Amino acid sequence: MDTTDQFIKRKVVNKIHEKYKGEDFNYKESTKDEALNAWERFKIWLAKIFQKLFNFDTPKESIQFVQVLLKIFGVLIIVFVLFKIVSAFVNDNGNSIFGRKSNATIINATDIETDIHSLDFTALIEDALINNDYRLTIRYYYLLILKKLTNKQIIDWDTKKTNYDYYQEIENEKIKKQFKYISYIYDYCWYGEFNIEQTEFSTSEKAFKKLITLIEK
Repeated sequence: MDTTDQFIKRKVVNKIHEKYKGEDFNYKESTKDEALNAWERFKIWLAKIFQKLFNFDTPKESIQFVQVLLKIFGVLIIVFVLFKIVSAFVNDNGNSIFGRKSNATIINATDIETDIHSLDFTALIEDALINNDYRLTIRYYYLLILKKLTNKQIIDWDTKKTNYDYYQEIENEKIKKQFKYISYIYDYCWYGEFNIEQTEFSTSEKAFKKLITLIEK
């Protein structure tokens, strides 16, 4: 039979066991790390490094920091990839400084544009207008401008040159300013592939004719 002292000691021990039992007071080596995948272990490894570098108070704070950092890094990667895709698309389709560039040349390499000096653009413009093809008419007007600028020795014609190359060659400020404007119109209508109505075309045609007058003075 237990003595009174032994009974009291047993009761105290039992109470202590009940009070301090549970996961919070289990000091056995945890095996949870073994179940973590490589990505989780990588984050924990980073967290330990940043905890030492920035003196985080708790491992939880360093883990949260790593999670935010990785999210930001992921967003930057996505932005970079999108930027490369857009850049590749733009380079393929081209934009000039005034609008869409035309594959590093101001026109596409077609039979019509290989030798602008051998073509009667006035007749081509009339034929396009008969068919109400205002977009094609703008194209012919632009090539006519280049032909006139070349004939006046204001620019040197070259299929590899861009709108901006020709723009830089022009010394007359009035012609230069108007050329920039009609280049914008041309890029918008042709390379932008926008259909234009008669009212819009009439306004554009005035701009081309104004430049022709300036060139021929």
